[in-house]
Amino acid sequence: ALGRDAAAEVLAPASPVLDWVGALQRRGRGTLPAAFSSEPKPSARPKDWPSKLSVTRVDVLQRDPYALWAEHVLGLARIDGLNIPLDARYRGTAIHKALERFEREPGPLDPVRLMGLLEAELRRTGEPEPAWESRRAVWADVCAWYTDWQAARGVGPGAVAFEVHGQRDFEIAGAPFRLTATSDRVEKLPGGQIVIVDYKSGNPPSDTAIRAGFDQQMPLQAVIAAGGGFETIAAGPVAALEYVAFKGKPEARIVGDGKTAPDEFATIAHDGLIRLITDYRMPEAVYRSAPRVKFVKYDSGYNLLARRDEWSSETGDGGGDV
Repeated sequence: ALGRDAAAEVLAPASPVLDWVGALQRRGRGTLPAAFSSEPKPSARPKDWPSKLSVTRVDVLQRDPYALWAEHVLGLARIDGLNIPLDARYRGTAIHKALERFEREPGPLDPVRLMGLLEAELRRTGEPEPAWESRRAVWADVCAWYTDWQAARGVGPGAVAFEVHGQRDFEIAGAPFRLTATSDRVEKLPGGQIVIVDYKSGNPPSDTAIRAGFDQQMPLQAVIAAGGGFETIAAGPVAALEYVAFKGKPEARIVGDGKTAPDEFATIAHDGLIRLITDYRMPEAVYRSAPRVKFVKYDSGYNLLARRDEWSSETGDGGGDV
């Protein structure tokens, strides 16, 4: 609380506080431009930013530029609430770790062992006992499906790498740009070809979305692989991009279904990346909150900061349910 003297000073007629309050009270009554909107449209950022992005962050720049700007330029980070159910991100990380341990660590490649690793990683992440027990039978079926899928790969010892880091450098709009990635699984075929596998704990992106220029995570990994950018993996043609959905109804799906070659998707992704970074390096570029709301899958964590509920009805971009 303010002391009497401090309060008198703040509330004095010349105080800017009263001017601010008055402006707020007069809002919408001719004191603001007719085209005024509370939608944030920041443009300030470091010179030649962004200069480095992961393949997943490229998708964020496409779908929700404001979230990327808040994260990288303002240095903000999303904080999880207390006493909330286990976030899908952490469940996905636990599943990835269990699958990696299953093939990296010594032991039988059977559903029983995979089930034990999965339970251990989910429990480590915070999966409640009732949640695990209620889905035990489902997980058992999924583990049996995965071990069948893994056995059918026919990939020899030492030809599979997990959590492989990669990067590729570009010159875009007169300044350097680095694209990075961490691939879940990379297989090196006898002929030198490469297969990139991405594990999903939910539904993989559709080919339609990938062809439209969204969900470029996998094609951009093909761009990195073709340039020899992955550690321990020599450059080579990409034979396939494959999603493995480790969920209640598991599935393995090759991007393009064999009808579209991986290098075609890689070309689309490469050209789209150049255009995207070029556009957002322009002096007039603004970083709006989810400008194409129909392509946004979830709240990136910055909808409240962007005040979407306040202005979305003005623009027709939807509300806080993004």
